[in-house]
Amino acid sequence: MSSIRAKSALSRVSRACPRGSAASASLLVGALADTIGYTPLFGALGAFDIIGATLLIILMRGVSRDARPREADAASNAAA
Repeated sequence: MSSIRAKSALSRVSRACPRGSAASASLLVGALADTIGYTPLFGALGAFDIIGATLLIILMRGVSRDARPREADAASNAAA
């Protein structure tokens, strides 16, 4: 019986929270932690942090510290 109530509550919340909102993400993480447990969940979150940091380093490799703004940005700032 509690399973039916939980599904009903989850469906009400998911209708109230638009897709992509923080509340929906929190519910998803909670349901995932309840399903697989906390250890694999936090292991996966740690792996995603490492993947994100690696991608950031790879993508920022070609950007110099003294990068100048593009001409379109400079022209729009001069006009203002």
